[in-house]
Amino acid sequence: MDDPIDVQHLDECIDNLESWIHLAASSLLTFYIPKRGAFWRDNFAPDEEAKQPKKKKYSPTSTHRSFFALREYLRFLAEENIKTHSAVARCSTVLKEVSERYLSLLPSNPSLVRDSATNQINAFTDSHLLLAVACLRRLHHAIDAKLDLQKIEQAADQIARENRSLLRSGVGVRLDSRGEAHDFITLHTVRGLEIYCESKPLSPNLLDLLQLQVKERVLRQLAFDYSKVSSKFDASELAFSVELLIRFTGQGIEELASRAISSVAQSQGEHGGWPAPRLVWYRGKSLLHIASVEVALSLSHVLLRAVRRNAFAVCKTLLACLGRSYDLVRSSYNSQGPFTGWSNDHARTESLSESWTTAIVLTFLIHYRDALLHLRQAVIIGRKYKLRMQYRDLHWPEMEPVLRSHAWIRKFEPLTDPTDGRALSRQVESVFLTPLGADWSHRPRRASSLILYGKPGTGKTSLMESLASSLDWPFLILSPPDFLRDGLEGFEARAAEIFDDLLRLRRVVVLFDECEEFFKHRDEKSQRLESRTAGAFITAGMLPRLQKLRKTSWIIFALATNSQLDELDDAVTRPGRFDYVQEIKFPTLESQIRFVTTVMGPSELSLRLAIKSLQKADTDLATKPVLVSFALLARFVGLLGDASHNMTQKKSDSALKRLLSGPQHLLHIA
Repeated sequence: MDDPIDVQHLDECIDNLESWIHLAASSLLTFYIPKRGAFWRDNFAPDEEAKQPKKKKYSPTSTHRSFFALREYLRFLAEENIKTHSAVARCSTVLKEVSERYLSLLPSNPSLVRDSATNQINAFTDSHLLLAVACLRRLHHAIDAKLDLQKIEQAADQIARENRSLLRSGVGVRLDSRGEAHDFITLHTVRGLEIYCESKPLSPNLLDLLQLQVKERVLRQLAFDYSKVSSKFDASELAFSVELLIRFTGQGIEELASRAISSVAQSQGEHGGWPAPRLVWYRGKSLLHIASVEVALSLSHVLLRAVRRNAFAVCKTLLACLGRSYDLVRSSYNSQGPFTGWSNDHARTESLSESWTTAIVLTFLIHYRDALLHLRQAVIIGRKYKLRMQYRDLHWPEMEPVLRSHAWIRKFEPLTDPTDGRALSRQVESVFLTPLGADWSHRPRRASSLILYGKPGTGKTSLMESLASSLDWPFLILSPPDFLRDGLEGFEARAAEIFDDLLRLRRVVVLFDECEEFFKHRDEKSQRLESRTAGAFITAGMLPRLQKLRKTSWIIFALATNSQLDELDDAVTRPGRFDYVQEIKFPTLESQIRFVTTVMGPSELSLRLAIKSLQKADTDLATKPVLVSFALLARFVGLLGDASHNMTQKKSDSALKRLLSGPQHLLHIA
């Protein structure tokens, strides 16, 4: 890309967002009603109720959206390791009370939790209710909520069935039987259903029809834009259509979405808002308008999707667009009175603050920041280190924190575990993976670093690669050439750059491979002064960086060395540098057999011959060090496979013996 994305600019944006996230959360809490476990709709709602005290006006949509926004805020606090902030306890308490005093009423009094005082029971409110219940599955233990989750989900199942039928009836959702489907409503309905019913996906036929209709609506909006029919073109609706469209895959979708994003971005005003959209619902008691920050929230999700596709040109368009939306948020904050927050930018009422708009602002700020973090990581790993990013296959990637669970971590069974009974695998799983899976952020807080030492070919690299595979995390290998790209004199600057990059990464496995020369003891008697000085300089510069990297606890990293542990500088093995150290020995006979059985397959005819050869070699080598490495085993399996049609036990034994004896002469010279 000719004009690359500036990582330092992303750093500044990410850092600046934190204070506004805290402000939005504290503002949202001003609308909370403790006695009800619910939220006021806006700052005028208490006055309206005071005039009619017998008519308690609940606001289900505002409460559901506020619940989700605060859940995301609690996740943000956990991810950033903010434990002392006063909002942590307050946010947990409110989430607990909403769960116990409001959402728990769904089985016994569903209309209270579903029926909007202004717009009755509708698919939009239902979608946010389903999302709130989906959050409860992984949240109720964290906030210690006393709930009958099974009964709540049984009631939610019925709501999901109703909304499936509603979606099927028109392959799109409308709030008025006389109106047309609107992708703002359809988007939230589909997402709510798919997140809540993650184990019961929508039918392929329904999704195919929905894709066709959404694509048609995008094309129609683009036609209005091209034709300059401003009375028909609705940039806001197009934004929601695009987010729904890219939920699908297919020929031409990316190109169509890219062009639609350009139209939406070009329609944005300099102040950060979009023109007032068409009404979503005309016949309700309260007309359903769309705030510009709702569009911005949708575009933050589109940005995340663009990052995952490596569509950096689209990312740049969205970055400019969302930057203006962020400016709008900062300029439209209302701090008057006991209720603080934001209102729909298309409202004409003075001094209005709305819980639902404030909830959208909080969710936008967090999801915008999430997208920037993913973009920064993609730029660093993909463009600087040429490493392909790993992404879990999700239709709604912005909802990954809601869906993330311990089940996402696959069982750790590396092919190159050299121990009997996979003892090493079980220990790695216990120390690294199990605690990480129990953390809802999937952040390695308890243990994140280790030293692996042992002879070449023992599987140190493949062990860490298997760890990354179990987590679905990218695997980055750094070796001496990465640090010495600009020569020894440029080592310090290059090391600083690499570690600055590593400190920006999240959920990555990093291997420092064969970097032991940077950490070895320096023998003052046998080395010249200038060599000792250079070595001490390198080691002294690397150690505090490793310590800082470990302290951030966002990545898992290992130092793999062919040297013995006592050859490393004492400061390397000092407590605080690495969490664990492990010698990786040559594989035992049991692990050798396990390796060849896995690689060759139990039905392979040569497997029996290979096992007998290994058993014989193990007996022959009983009085001296076992030299069978995994690298040698891989070559042995390859030789057997190449000659499998005429392989005999004698040939198998001979092949293994040749490999154990080392390289062979090309020609025998007399």
